[in-house]
Amino acid sequence: MSVTGFTPGPRAFAATAADQRSLIAVRAERLDGYRKADAIAEGIESDDDG
Repeated sequence: MSVTGFTPGPRAFAATAADQRSLIAVRAERLDGYRKADAIAEGIESDDDG
């Protein structure tokens, strides 16, 4: 039992496989975006050096 006295059932925690896949896809897209942004930033920094 939680501090509030409300105990959620197991369904409150259970995500479907499709939900999990979509969350993973979103995270992968974000990571890919971050990597591209890092690569662009590194390219700009290396251009500034020379």
